[in-house]
Amino acid sequence: MGEAKRRQKLDPNWAKSGGFSQRNKPKITYLTEEHPDYQKASELKNTFYPGQNFVYLVRLDYSNGDYFVGAVNAFLQGTEITVNAIWSANPNSQRTGLELLQSIRRDIGLKARDDMNQSSVAIDEMNQSNVVIYDMTQSSVVNCE
Repeated sequence: MGEAKRRQKLDPNWAKSGGFSQRNKPKITYLTEEHPDYQKASELKNTFYPGQNFVYLVRLDYSNGDYFVGAVNAFLQGTEITVNAIWSANPNSQRTGLELLQSIRRDIGLKARDDMNQSSVAIDEMNQSNVVIYDMTQSSVVNCE
């Protein structure tokens, strides 16, 4: 069983086959400034995730007409990518925030993994006193104490 779990984590195409289907999985739209819901999602991001690097502004559309707008934060916890989110309230829906997160965390996690792999920032050393970060695009060192 451990080998199967390891393969699932390593294979980006796992669960994309026709045999796998998640009941009522939402369509994920990554919001841009032109989208009408961008402002609402941006306010959530600025309120709950200020200064975070990998925050995605998203809209989830379900086939029954329900939709949710939110900010999804992806971050490293050890060697695992962890995803959490904040959603705008939708009083007409019976869905919980946990249900929303569980339905999209794999897709958002894969996107975050790809974005982190393409990132131009590398953490060189980390200890209790400070963190040294090299910005590869500007060849400069930033000390965070």
